[in-house]
Parts: sequence; structure tokens; C-alpha cells
Amino acid sequence: MRRSPIAVPMRPVSTDDVATALAHVAVRVPLFDVLEVADPEEYHLDELTAKLTAAGKGHA
Repeated sequence: MRRSPIAVPMRPVSTDDVATALAHVAVRVPLFDVLEVADPEEYHLDELTAKLTAAGKGHA
């Protein structure tokens, strides 16, 4: 069963966090593990869009 892209959970991540994590991984011995760099809170695209839209209301 295919799910709509809107139903896929997402976790926001800072580009600074990604760059830092990538730099650390690039110079370390491989750990063969998962490195978490995203926000621990998950969102669905429709929820995140609604949240961002609400936050931007009143700013022209």
C-alpha cells in the first residue's frame, strides 16, 4: 500500500548540525552505526506546513 508523501513523518534538522556531524564523521573511524542529527520531534508534512503557515501569518 502506497502512502501519500504528506503522511511520511519528517524531522527538521539544522544545516549547521548536518555540517558539524558530517565533519565529525569524515575524520573518525567508522562506527557502523546510525548518527542522529535531526530534531527528536516528528512531523507530517501537512502538520509542518500548517505550523509554518500559522507562524508566518501577519508577516507581509
